Amino acid sequence: MEAQGTGVTRVWLEKVQELTQEHEALEASCLSRHQAVEKWFAGRMKDLAERREGLFANPEDLVVLVRTTQGGDLEVYHSAAGTCRRAPRVDVARMLEHEARRRRLVRCSACSWPRVLTVVGAKVAS
Repeated sequence: MEAQGTGVTRVWLEKVQELTQEHEALEASCLSRHQAVEKWFAGRMKDLAERREGLFANPEDLVVLVRTTQGGDLEVYHSAAGTCRRAPRVDVARMLEHEARRRRLVRCSACSWPRVLTVVGAKVAS
């Protein structure tokens, strides 16, 4: 059946409408995904900027050890230079002290912190 005087069939019009709707749905999906990626990217860039600022704010930061294996609650970090016997020997991440503190970890009370501070020449931060 033809539309009046156009020579276009109803089936053809339905196919055009179907493809138009599919095009619009794809466009909306891509826009939504693009916005999600932009949000993730902005958050990641903010995190990196904060970490960079932390490095500049703490130039004399100590290197510490943090356990990376699963187990009990992770509450402490250990001195990399004056490690106690409780510190794990494997499966540890080396990081700067301010990063460990940012994770809400505290210093291990058994590590030799005062000796470490004199070894690296850092100021004692209470």
